[in-house]
Amino acid sequence: MEKYHGFDKEFYSYLFDYIVENGGLRWQIIVADLGRPCSNTVNELQGKYDAKHNLNLFRKQYGNMYEALKPIKDPFFVLDSSVIRMKKPSDIEALHKGGSTSSCYEEISKDAYTRYQQKLHENEQKEV
Repeated sequence: MEKYHGFDKEFYSYLFDYIVENGGLRWQIIVADLGRPCSNTVNELQGKYDAKHNLNLFRKQYGNMYEALKPIKDPFFVLDSSVIRMKKPSDIEALHKGGSTSSCYEEISKDAYTRYQQKLHENEQKEV
């Protein structure tokens, strides 16, 4: 099967937004929840995007979501067994500014970073 490496930037950008919106105060989600056929993520990818869309092609080339996440070097998250945790805010800021030494797909777009900062501020208010 052909590997769609060119699409991984779009996939990880989607994943970043998904964690920002659904990760709660701890900025984490369970990998199995991403990959279940009835999960919101898979349903959204299949419902919003054509089967041949980059996001679906990238996701389908792996046996499961965990396998799709493993090959990333220096991502915005920590893959801890079955949990995806967002890195510390200082690490996210460095990735946004292009501080990553790996390929460009880990860089976080301005819009995504703005949403992240807003959610970070909201979460800090909830913790107080």
